[in-house]
Amino acid sequence: MQFFTNKHMIVSVIIPTLNSCRDLENCINSILCQTYPEKEIEIIVIDGGSTDDTLIYLSRITGNIKYVSEPDNGIYDAMNKGINLANGKWILFMGDDDKLANNDVFSSIFNNTNFNSSVSIIYGSGICNGLILFNSFGRKILKGNSLNHQCAFYHHTIFTEIKYDAKYKIGADYKLNLLLYRARYEAVKVPFFISEYGGKGISYHNVKLARLEENLARVEVLGIFIGTILNALVRIKYFLKDNIK
Repeated sequence: MQFFTNKHMIVSVIIPTLNSCRDLENCINSILCQTYPEKEIEIIVIDGGSTDDTLIYLSRITGNIKYVSEPDNGIYDAMNKGINLANGKWILFMGDDDKLANNDVFSSIFNNTNFNSSVSIIYGSGICNGLILFNSFGRKILKGNSLNHQCAFYHHTIFTEIKYDAKYKIGADYKLNLLLYRARYEAVKVPFFISEYGGKGISYHNVKLARLEENLARVEVLGIFIGTILNALVRIKYFLKDNIK
């Protein structure tokens, strides 16, 4: 069995943003404060054409940062643009209102841990609005997105053939994870908190659309028969959750 060390590997952090300068600053500060070598961290900001002070702020940052400001077709189109610019061996996607859990996230994983060379996803736990979210990459993902992208480092080779489906407004990250699970990509969970999530995400305010796109993803990835059965089971779960206290 071959193992590789992650030491001295470049990590790319891709951040889509639009008119959220203050949140973006907090997010980037949490990256710049990492104890992992600064030259091994690549920050990529994909701005949708902000009219606030975002570009002024970005122009003042020194270090390994790239940014693009132009109209896009949504979050996942922006993520795909970031993928095309990334040079890192590992890629982390963060929202502009997210931040890393502590200053040692990258060092804890990429300086001190060795993984089987077949590992394509490294993930940990997260915190959202004070609640701990224990991510997973197993059968649970068939019922909903159990792996939040803010807590998952994806190996760059994943994106040589797969990108985010930009027709989705909310659920493309779930579809991507389903594709990776179906294809049996190897994932390993580390006993660390990776990120604290912002509570302003589009899925937080569009629960109905999020559920509809999850249903669509299951059908597209798993097929009509299996997808329809799973969707029916999930609808029952949500009905009980929404109506029984």
